[in-house]
Amino acid sequence: MANIQATTDLFIEIVRENEFLWRKGHEDHKDKSKCESTWAKIANETGLEDGKAAKQKWKNLSDYYGKVKKPKPSGSDAKEMKWSYLKAMSFLEDERQSCSRIDSTGPSSASIENLLKVNVSINSSDEENDTQSLTSPRLAVKRRRLCENNKNDEVDDCIIELTKQIKDSLSELTPCKQFGAYVGSEIKSLASPERNEAKSNIMNILMQLKSRKRLVEMLPQLAKTSVLLLKLIRLKRLIKKKKAKRLWVHPMLAVQKNEGEFATLFPKLRDDEEKFFCYMRMTSREFDLLLTKIKPSLKVTEQITPAEQLMITLRFFATGMQFRGLEYTFRRGNSTISIIVSRVSKAIWSLHEKYLTLPSTTEEWINIANGFEQRWNMPFCIGALDGKLVRVRKPAKSGSLYHDYKHHFSLNLLALCDHRYRLTFVDIGEYGYKGDANVFATSTLKQMLTNNSFKIPESTSLPGMPDSKIHYFIVADAAFPLSLNIMKPFSGRILSREQRIYNYRLSRARRIIENVFGIMCAKWRLLLKPIETSIESANWIIRAIVVLHNFLIDESTTHNPTLLADHGDQENGEWRQMISSIPLPSQQVMPHATNWSSEAKSMRQLLLEYFNSEVGSVSWQDKMI
Repeated sequence: MANIQATTDLFIEIVRENEFLWRKGHEDHKDKSKCESTWAKIANETGLEDGKAAKQKWKNLSDYYGKVKKPKPSGSDAKEMKWSYLKAMSFLEDERQSCSRIDSTGPSSASIENLLKVNVSINSSDEENDTQSLTSPRLAVKRRRLCENNKNDEVDDCIIELTKQIKDSLSELTPCKQFGAYVGSEIKSLASPERNEAKSNIMNILMQLKSRKRLVEMLPQLAKTSVLLLKLIRLKRLIKKKKAKRLWVHPMLAVQKNEGEFATLFPKLRDDEEKFFCYMRMTSREFDLLLTKIKPSLKVTEQITPAEQLMITLRFFATGMQFRGLEYTFRRGNSTISIIVSRVSKAIWSLHEKYLTLPSTTEEWINIANGFEQRWNMPFCIGALDGKLVRVRKPAKSGSLYHDYKHHFSLNLLALCDHRYRLTFVDIGEYGYKGDANVFATSTLKQMLTNNSFKIPESTSLPGMPDSKIHYFIVADAAFPLSLNIMKPFSGRILSREQRIYNYRLSRARRIIENVFGIMCAKWRLLLKPIETSIESANWIIRAIVVLHNFLIDESTTHNPTLLADHGDQENGEWRQMISSIPLPSQQVMPHATNWSSEAKSMRQLLLEYFNSEVGSVSWQDKMI
């Protein structure tokens, strides 16, 4: 033990001789390399492992010394701590007392005075617009103008120092030590319960008196320092770099009447029908007709006419260009274009009662069935059903609700069409993770088919098969459930010749809904990209495109979807070439339950027999399987 103490005494003596190691004000105290080499030398002399061990040992000794020398509160029962190295470490006492509460690198009072010698003009936004001069009581020999880069830092340092001074001045109290010692000794002689009660009462009285005295004594100095601090804060506000004001209307957007595409290009497009069609995806006559129908639903202003609003929206649908790009071409603000697109989409959707309706009479259903039989050789078919995924921007905090099997974020578009590529029913807005079968199961189409609310004709027999009983049905792919109203292909790879012929005939009729989606994407290329709007706006946009598709079929004299669709089974439609480089996002065919009704299976078997009979077969079907 004596050997250890002698080693520690030697260690303390060596450190004391190297004053720059422990005195913070020494010029070499911050010389890292010199300090590290000295600690290593001390470790070698005292038998320590390395310089880090020597430095850590000194830190432990100095910390413990500070703990021993920490003043005890008056009246405390704590005994004075004894330490064998206390005398050897006493040279640190001067260093402890000379240490300032403010960091040594902080600004001095002289720096505050030099800073306050700068004359500045302070404009008050709330009160006066006069000029005040911040000056120090002392006059320096020469005024130095602060550079712009350092001025901010110096003001910040001054504010920090003054704040600390205010805090320190509030905490500086001078108690009567003699009286305190007497009271402490008296309290010490009391029993424990009475001692605690006496301490509590005395502390309450002292706190009340000290608060009053401190407030009276410190008010003048506190007021003076606070005024100085406020002036420094106002100075900091002045020298802070002013942020450029945002323009209410950008100069580029202020010339839309003269330079926007509606002002410059639209009149020229009117003179060239072919260019007009390429730009708007419709003729000028159809544009005017559509404008007439939606104009009552649009807000008419002098700045943005309904014609310009419709032009912006159609261009967005046709190209999928971002709003920022349309801003530069039409000289309209980004947010303004967003509002216009949403407003016009709602106005177009308001026409759905005329252009998107299911047949309401038996005769209309029979006409659709006759059309499928004449064009697609599919008797008693009243529509083709399928789903499409429309990509959207991921909504905030939506998790995986809109995440589909292709790792995109999308909305589900469930659609039913007739033999003329015309949509008769749509269900828009379901989450992308849902499959076609799940969307169909909760749709109004399923409910109305189950309740027979469509006035669909009664079941009948197939030609040449008088004993057969066939319901009017919808053709769909393998993702949908088999029922009396929905016919789907046989699943599996090992199929008989008759089953493969049935699948071919069914898929041939079902391709019409695939062509509908392809025609819509080829004409309105927004559907080929993620719709960079909110989910609510994306829903309105998809609805508007659906109505536009039917509007052009019903009202156009030049728009013929059969020219874009597939021709038979061997010649692909033009729409496939137009979007050949971009795959169409479609639904994944998910495994489905096979507990279908025996009546639905029997009906599918009757169709299989009909397609393989002399009456129901077509001459080319054997070549296509």
